[in-house]
Amino acid sequence: MSESSTKIRIYNPNVCKEWGIGTYYFEDVFELDQLVSGPWSRGMGHDEAYETLKESIRECGVKVPLQASFSLKDEALTITSGHRRYHAVKDLLKEEGAKPIRLPLVVTVYDGHIDSEVLSQTLTAVVSNLMRKDLTQVEKMRCFKLLADQGLSKKDIARALGKDRKTVERSLHLGAFDEPTLEYIEEKEQEGLLKARHVEIVGQKLNESLKKYGENDKEVEPEKLGQLRSAAKKVLEEHVRRREELKKPKSPELKEALKDLLEPDLLSKVVSIIAELDQRKGKASETALVTEAFQEVEPNIAL
Repeated sequence: MSESSTKIRIYNPNVCKEWGIGTYYFEDVFELDQLVSGPWSRGMGHDEAYETLKESIRECGVKVPLQASFSLKDEALTITSGHRRYHAVKDLLKEEGAKPIRLPLVVTVYDGHIDSEVLSQTLTAVVSNLMRKDLTQVEKMRCFKLLADQGLSKKDIARALGKDRKTVERSLHLGAFDEPTLEYIEEKEQEGLLKARHVEIVGQKLNESLKKYGENDKEVEPEKLGQLRSAAKKVLEEHVRRREELKKPKSPELKEALKDLLEPDLLSKVVSIIAELDQRKGKASETALVTEAFQEVEPNIAL
């Protein structure tokens, strides 16, 4: 990255493996692609603060080192603090005639299991991200899941972040969805068509269904895993369709009846019915199951 790279201490994974567990300072990285953004990181928007940061780095370079963790288990270098600086440097280097920019880095090497130093850095990054007002429910789940994956219980996560345990538990239910569904949830949340409580209920029911077939999704037969996730997404899609219908002109009576169908308790009942129908009908299509489920809770309403 830097013209004088050979004269300074540059990050090297082999050095980390040789030195072992500990915290080390590097003045630069050889390639930006050696770094991986943490799962709680989101794309950097071009807001005023971000553009100011870019100009500062253009003029003065990166003054505050990024923090990252290096796992001896999978040899992954993951950013724990400094995502905006990282993305700003990447954007600047894409510009025509860009000058080399050093990216100082503090790396904590750990063995792939819970490490107090890494956990401390991770908590700092999570707390910083949770303070953002524009965080989506999926991003909140990723923050909680990051700590859960490091071995913290829901109770410990709640204590560490000053959250209610049930809030953490409900949010983690979203981890049952696959990536395309999580992207769909974020998109519809931004459109105002999906609310956290509705999504959490579907995620909870999906989790309960998955546990019938294994302790985690890796133990569930791939075909069954796909069927259950697909059915859950169909419920969300049907829920969104009905919210969209509410926006269309209709009689006050029908509009009021449709509102009742969007209540969380009824949505929970719909998902439960889908699970029962899935057991009963075996290979029935997810669309048919969703349709029949909604018919059972709304026998007198037709759109």
